[in-house]
Amino acid sequence: MVYVELTPGSDGIDLQVICAGHLPPLLVADGRAEELEGRAPLLGVLTGARFPATRARLRPGQALVMLTDGATEARAADRARADSFFGEERVRQVLAASWGADAEGLVQALSKSVLDHASWQLHDDLAVVALRAEPAGPQNRDQ
Repeated sequence: MVYVELTPGSDGIDLQVICAGHLPPLLVADGRAEELEGRAPLLGVLTGARFPATRARLRPGQALVMLTDGATEARAADRARADSFFGEERVRQVLAASWGADAEGLVQALSKSVLDHASWQLHDDLAVVALRAEPAGPQNRDQ
């Protein structure tokens, strides 16, 4: 489970993120993709487990990307390769290279890279969600 609470502000979006066994979201900005802190145990497995909230700010032009482990655990057709798993590092590389794209572009770039790596033969789900903070601007109040 990953839970993200968004609070829009004049200079970005305040985030509160809680992960429970899920990959933490990635903050994509300025040619980098960095994992938000907050790894925690799988929800419902450990008695007394704690799920601390991580707070961050998504500034205009930055993006938040969430994905399932079907992306990181996608395997190449040649499983004997040392790098047969797509992996977290490759996810960060693809997102960093695509950081200027809009949210849809980030999703498409990562999804295509994972599917190409796995020769379009996935053995797990693949879900990618992206949110990009846009600069504040004048709003059309007539609509």
